[in-house]
Amino acid sequence: MNQRVLDNRYELQELIGGGGMADVYRARDVLLDRTVAVKILHEQFKRDTEFIRQYL
Repeated sequence: MNQRVLDNRYELQELIGGGGMADVYRARDVLLDRTVAVKILHEQFKRDTEFIRQYL
C-alpha cells in the first residue's frame, strides 16, 4: 500500500479487516504518537448522507 495520510494526522499502515460497509486500517496518529484504528466507508456509502448520519 502506498503511504496514505488522512487529515494530515493519520498514517494508514495496513488493512486489518473489512466488512459490508467499511474497511478497517491500523494507523498511526502522528499528533499523539500512538496506534489507532481507522474505518473507511466503501465507495457506495460515501455519498449517502442519510446512511452517514445514521452511521455516526
